[in-house]
Amino acid sequence: MNDNKGSPTKKRKANDCRATMDGTHDVNGTGDNNDGGFLHNISGQRNDASSAACDENNTSQLDRMEQIMTRMEEKLATVSSLESRCEQLEAKCSSLENILESTSHSTKEHIDRKFDSLYLHLEAQCNSLENRLDTKVDSVHEKVERSLKFHEYNEMLIKNQSWEYSAP
Repeated sequence: MNDNKGSPTKKRKANDCRATMDGTHDVNGTGDNNDGGFLHNISGQRNDASSAACDENNTSQLDRMEQIMTRMEEKLATVSSLESRCEQLEAKCSSLENILESTSHSTKEHIDRKFDSLYLHLEAQCNSLENRLDTKVDSVHEKVERSLKFHEYNEMLIKNQSWEYSAP
């Protein structure tokens, strides 16, 4: 596709209203080619045919420009809609970030309170168990002491009996 529509090297058509049929140029787009009307009157019909082709060409170009402008307006409306949607999404994202931060902070505080509560509960149970263990140990020590004293007393009795009743 070698279409040179936008190329600066494209040659002008003779009927594009910028060049007249007689080789002079239409400077201000009014059909006046600065010749005082002399050449315009001579060429007569050829200029009328050129003018009709020029009008047709201009109408075609205007139609294409109008279509392009319509598409541009549609695209602009789409871009505007997308920008609006993007702003809404950014606001929602920011809101969600704030909610997440708040939830995360409150969750951390909740976990910290639970941890502190559990720690205090475990510490209290540990202290209670330690007290009970100390009490049991003291009780066992007392029983062992009593048993030991009783055993010593019994041994002493046995020894005393053996002294008093020695065999002949």
